[in-house]
Amino acid sequence: AALGALEAVIKIREGCAAFNPDLSEQYLLSCPPDSGGCNGWDAYYAYKYMYQHDGALLEDCFPYRVNDDIPCSSKCSDWEEKLVPLSGYGYIYHPGRDYMKEFLVNNGPFVVDMAVYNDFFSYSGGIYEHPGNEPASAINHQVVLVGYDDSHQCWICKSSWGTWWGENGFFRIKYGDCQIEYAFIY
Repeated sequence: AALGALEAVIKIREGCAAFNPDLSEQYLLSCPPDSGGCNGWDAYYAYKYMYQHDGALLEDCFPYRVNDDIPCSSKCSDWEEKLVPLSGYGYIYHPGRDYMKEFLVNNGPFVVDMAVYNDFFSYSGGIYEHPGNEPASAINHQVVLVGYDDSHQCWICKSSWGTWWGENGFFRIKYGDCQIEYAFIY
């Protein structure tokens, strides 16, 4: 989620629809000592690591191999020249729906926390709404928030699960559902 949001922000700021930045997920799996590996990590700490280590690395320098055991030393020899610096990062708790919309419009996509329940895995389209109680303690996933639709009262998000899942890798979720408005990371 961290790199998905960052790639989108870079693309928007470059102002070129044909530009398609591709950042290295393997860098975040292999180099930070506490990344969590393929089981996932927190976007805030991913941004913190990249900020403190001069940026995100380009994919062509350290291709994704879906393997926690690839050593950090496997990146390309000129890796320091292929870092994309971050100007900052942050975490905002309980931002409020209107603030999230405004932030999205002014700054581009960002990462949101959410609670994923078993029924979410079989989502194939439409506006997702989980029935029942969804406490903040159930938050267990992060996705990229890319848009909103006030007419349908939903957020539009990108998953990291690939284009085979959901609506070509995206999903719509009812405002406030699954703690999606609990916090965001940029």
